[in-house]
Amino acid sequence: MRFILGFIRFIGFALVSVLMITYFLLTGIVLGYSTERGFRLRARFICIMLVVLNVRVRYFGNLPGKDFTGFIVANHRSYFDPMAILRDIDAVTVAKSQVSGWPIVGFGAKLVGVIWVNRADKDSRRATRDKMVEQIKAGYNVMIFPEGTSHTAEQMLEVRNATFVIAAENNIPILPVAIEYHLKSDAWVGDDTFIRHFFECFGKWETQVGVCIGEPVVIQDAEALKNEVVGMINEHVKFLRGELDYRE
Repeated sequence: MRFILGFIRFIGFALVSVLMITYFLLTGIVLGYSTERGFRLRARFICIMLVVLNVRVRYFGNLPGKDFTGFIVANHRSYFDPMAILRDIDAVTVAKSQVSGWPIVGFGAKLVGVIWVNRADKDSRRATRDKMVEQIKAGYNVMIFPEGTSHTAEQMLEVRNATFVIAAENNIPILPVAIEYHLKSDAWVGDDTFIRHFFECFGKWETQVGVCIGEPVVIQDAEALKNEVVGMINEHVKFLRGELDYRE
């Protein structure tokens, strides 16, 4: 039964993705292609996917106001994290370059705003930092998972310093966001494949996710900024595990 439900939802995910991409491309001929249109398309897509996959997201804290422009920094659990976080927040995302080659997912991400980074390549990392600053100066938020990989630990793994250095040097605010799932098995870790994990996660009747949004942080010392943001996210993950009745 779990396999059948997972299969039905995977077909639904694929169909909705293809339809939304086709709609964006065709209407773009008349309306043009813009980051703002991409954000609106992504928000609609996420709302539909939450229904198709029967994902219940509980939000805690306050969404950033329209006057906020900065970094959205979060801990990392799964490829689904951006969908849970970005339903009501507009932001360009930073993602691993490997994802760009995923069928449907990679192409769709390109349409709605993404900065690809190859973390093993120094030039790619430098170019990514430049693009992040460019996007924020253009008035767009940038969301990043500074751990660089998904995991199940309660505390964040060692984070990369670049985002915090950029924010401190340019007086850019950081919005800390914590995400957690009801079940440990909902996290996508190690060498697991997308298809196998999709069936595991969305083959059950309901998936519960918690998202806790903190207050923006502005500190002009990169190390102090990193410690403050990471500390807030860690505390919020503990809170979410209690609220969601987290289970191993």
